[in-house]
Amino acid sequence: MYDAGEALEPEARRLPYHRFALIAGLLFLGAVLVLNVPGAADLRRYRSAAAVFSHLAVTLIALGLSRHFRGWITRAAALSSRQRVRYLIYALGGPLVVMATVLAVAPQYGHDLFTREWGIVEPLQFVLWLTAAWLSFERARRDGPGTADHRVFRLGGWACILMASEEADHLGIVSVVARVTGVPRGRILGHHIGGLHDVVNELGRMSLLLGLLAIGVVAALVVVWCVSRGLHRVAIRELRSPTSLPLAGTVAFLAIAQLADIDHPALGALLGNVAIVRKLSEEPMELLAAICINATLLAKLLPFVKPAPALKAEDTFRL
Repeated sequence: MYDAGEALEPEARRLPYHRFALIAGLLFLGAVLVLNVPGAADLRRYRSAAAVFSHLAVTLIALGLSRHFRGWITRAAALSSRQRVRYLIYALGGPLVVMATVLAVAPQYGHDLFTREWGIVEPLQFVLWLTAAWLSFERARRDGPGTADHRVFRLGGWACILMASEEADHLGIVSVVARVTGVPRGRILGHHIGGLHDVVNELGRMSLLLGLLAIGVVAALVVVWCVSRGLHRVAIRELRSPTSLPLAGTVAFLAIAQLADIDHPALGALLGNVAIVRKLSEEPMELLAAICINATLLAKLLPFVKPAPALKAEDTFRL
């Protein structure tokens, strides 16, 4: 079992692929920003290839920066609770301000960049769910194999990987299987089904109650499984912990995004009908949800991390 206060290496050893991945990712990101300019390219026609390219760009950047992750965690451990809350507010508000500004100045460009799978928001969600999985697995390591805490956080890690896969529509596997079995254009009953979230959305379009029922059934199955494995006590303890407060944001932002995805009238009553607000209510909300789950898992990991010593300004960030 790991002891609280275990030191993390401030930086992983830099391997050749780190710098290469970062440079390639930044170049690809630049291409994504240019290609999304209206009239620059017909990305709708090549939407699958464009989506893969944008996801690859953001993933390469994350891979290039990954050697710094442990160092950033040790620095976060040295922050006070008030400072952590402030940084979370910045992390949630900053993207919204940037996206709202771009949408106000260049509506079509902002729409494609922030709400389409070939833009930058959905790939960023994908990467954030993967970093959440890594944080959950790191937290699981602190309790050692076989313990209930270890199994709960391992389960959380795999759940985050599932969410990342859902964001990427499971790499189009469902549509490919549908085409192979003879379904025209891979659309099931005329609807695009890329993952479980699309099933929930289609049920929600028929009736909000059906969508909620589907989510309830999945939640009930998870609860039954946890009880059968004796994990419910740890799960309840963690949910009641102050470190789980950002989870409320995850739930709220995902709920808004799902209502936007099915264009439910309740969303208009909740947020109004301002165009910019409506465009910020789906993919951007899912981005904020992913940020909140990372904040929760980071907060759960930090008590087990030895804070980094004070660093000189020139040493705070090195590529």
